Amino acid sequence: MNPLDVCYASPGSEVLIPAFELFSDSWTEPVLITAGFEDLWLGTEDGRMLLHEAGGIDVSYPTKDNTGSQTVTFAIDGVTGRGQNLIRQAMDADAIIRATLRLYLSTNLSQPAQRPYYLVVSGGSFEGATIRVDGGYFNLIDTNFNRETFNALNAPCIKYL
Repeated sequence: MNPLDVCYASPGSEVLIPAFELFSDSWTEPVLITAGFEDLWLGTEDGRMLLHEAGGIDVSYPTKDNTGSQTVTFAIDGVTGRGQNLIRQAMDADAIIRATLRLYLSTNLSQPAQRPYYLVVSGGSFEGATIRVDGGYFNLIDTNFNRETFNALNAPCIKYL
């Protein structure tokens, strides 16, 4: 049986630990944060070991339905001025902020317990020392039907219409 299924089904000693990796082209290094009171070395799916800073995180996982828009909302308490400055810097440069949400079991921190969520940050707000961030990993509603936009370069006959 999958250890993650056991964690969800039983009141055992294992705890689910969420961890975020936020990165943008306008930053020199990613922001790594995990839920808890101690900094943790966590392994990634590609074999890297990263030191995640401890912090207060609240995660609202995406619903499993047919709405067409899957959104993950997370809040980080006690955001330092460094974190706010990085996010404002990315917003001012119109840079895309990407986030990776990984879930770990407390008994195995060497790799995520399930496949990570790769998100693009779509919005957020600051309230005192708390930041609330919304991110989506697939937006079916705003996707082109055929995923290709025809123009004069890939369909030359259009310029004669």
